[in-house]
Amino acid sequence: MRNDKGTVLVGLYKTEDGFPFNAVKAFKGAKAEIKDGNAEVDFEDVPSGVFAIAALHDEDNNMQMARKPNGLPNEEYGFSNDAKATFGPPTFDKASFEHTGDQVISIKMKI
Repeated sequence: MRNDKGTVLVGLYKTEDGFPFNAVKAFKGAKAEIKDGNAEVDFEDVPSGVFAIAALHDEDNNMQMARKPNGLPNEEYGFSNDAKATFGPPTFDKASFEHTGDQVISIKMKI
């Protein structure tokens, strides 16, 4: 992250429904503190299957993405597979991965 302000909100999605930023429809959600520009979340009891992750650096802790006057994001975000957001968020398919057990997924945050 570009700074240690706020928290990181992370959603783990099992389907495209709600992906990427409808936390209510996420399979699991987590909130993490930021330390030295990094944050870590741990999802437990996740069955094997196809999933996608969306993350938001919620600098102002208002539980939603801050936007510039032109509508573009003003807070960092990222997706599994480092799926690119061009003219809107990536699709579930572009961000999805096969989960088969313990694994580490790293996401590069961007704005």
